[in-house]
Amino acid sequence: MPSNVDELIAALGDPDKGVRRLAAEALGEIKDHRAVEPLIQALHDPDKWVRSRAAYALGEIGDPRAVEPLGQALRDTEEGVRRWTAEALGEIKDPRAVEFLIQALDDQDKEVRLLSAEEMREISDPRVVEPLVETLRDPDRVARLGAVIALGKIGDPRAVESLIQALRNKYGWVRLEVAEALGKIRYNQSIEPLIQAMGDPDKEVRWRAARALGSIGAPAVEALLKALSGQNARVRQGAAWALGKIKDYQSVEALIQAMRDQNAETRREAAWALGKINYHQSIKSLIQAMGDPDQEVRWRAAGALGRIGALAVESIIQALGDQDAGVRSGAAVALGRIGDPKAMPELERVAREDTSLQVVEAAREAAEKIGGPGE
Repeated sequence: MPSNVDELIAALGDPDKGVRRLAAEALGEIKDHRAVEPLIQALHDPDKWVRSRAAYALGEIGDPRAVEPLGQALRDTEEGVRRWTAEALGEIKDPRAVEFLIQALDDQDKEVRLLSAEEMREISDPRVVEPLVETLRDPDRVARLGAVIALGKIGDPRAVESLIQALRNKYGWVRLEVAEALGKIRYNQSIEPLIQAMGDPDKEVRWRAARALGSIGAPAVEALLKALSGQNARVRQGAAWALGKIKDYQSVEALIQAMRDQNAETRREAAWALGKINYHQSIKSLIQAMGDPDQEVRWRAAGALGRIGALAVESIIQALGDQDAGVRSGAAVALGRIGDPKAMPELERVAREDTSLQVVEAAREAAEKIGGPGE
């Protein structure tokens, strides 16, 4: 097989279709602009695989001269050629490709429709929004998914209403991409539907909806605070997580209240969120959570206290004298994570004198982490 560009261009006219295929593919890998015109001619080759590889190569080279010829190739009788052509038009990222890709959204082949929708996100032209919204009604769910992903990447508010309707799609994997898209667009109209989606039966959809609300940020806080005290435990969990992501101080009191929620997962997310907000007002509640019956809650509370750091040290040292052994043990763990030497005297005292073996062991481990083994 020839290796230099001139030889590869010449090989595009070889009588053997296998040689022509390999030549077109190799020219795409080399990405030499001298090959553009010969590859455009190869879009009319009698062999469909040569035409497909020529379309691929033109996309790899990215020369604007190929846009019009590739647009014409979207009328090829072979769906495989049209698929490669749609991808190539997206790779070139030329505004002139938009009209061709919009037309391809009506292609009889669902894969061509999907690829056309996906490639539009690389161009991000306002003209594609309305056609993509129409594609949300496509009978094929894969094509609808491509439109959802593209609309999320483009981020145009005109798509919000249709995406909100798509949150009711029967397929969970479509709903989760819709939630992701709404989070990327960050439009206030999406807040309430996303809060409802935090109660979705699909765990991944719930997580994506919470993440989307966290991306929307401050405008979502008021609705999230309301959701945090609602009846649905899944929604409360997502609300706590999203509030931690936003890091708004006005949510601290509500998250402290959530630390007493009957649902352990909600308490876990609230502890994590308080640690992310990193506000001294939450120290007492987090120290109390060190005695929580749920191990994960205790672990997250300790981690939160560790993140709050110096602000928490004096309060946690005081908690070493709490009547509850779980609180004393958790306080020791938190002090070990923070690593402040000023905690050493109290940790050493607790390691010698505490009546609970669990607390003694926690104090010794914390002292060792800080740098002085407990006695």
